[in-house]
Amino acid sequence: MEDNPVNQKVAQRLLERLGCNVVIAKDGLEGVNAYQKSCSISS
Repeated sequence: MEDNPVNQKVAQRLLERLGCNVVIAKDGLEGVNAYQKSCSISS
């Protein structure tokens, strides 16, 4: 997780080039919630 918007964008682009799906969250809590939601969807 990354709080800095510029670093988020850089990391997003790098990860997407590697074929990863990326979700940007505004803070840690939102990131954890998004992660938990994605785990329940893919199960």
